[in-house]
Amino acid sequence: MPVEISLEMYAEKSVVMPFFAGHVAMRLVLDFIRLVDPAASGLLDELNIFKPYSVTTLRFRRSSPTEKGYVLDPLFSRKVGF
Repeated sequence: MPVEISLEMYAEKSVVMPFFAGHVAMRLVLDFIRLVDPAASGLLDELNIFKPYSVTTLRFRRSSPTEKGYVLDPLFSRKVGF
């Protein structure tokens, strides 16, 4: 049965996110799993295997672009689902 868990987060300060933040969202989800079960997180992070899950892009409001990415606006939430 498909299930989606969504997280809504707020930053304590402005940070620069890379232009492509897909790997940031994936790492965030794997770090949450690692807190509960490090072995499961390691298995889900293995290369070249079928991944039994998906992660949405990290959705956020940006305040300005830089040459390294976008500056996140700390007044608005960040959302990710898995």
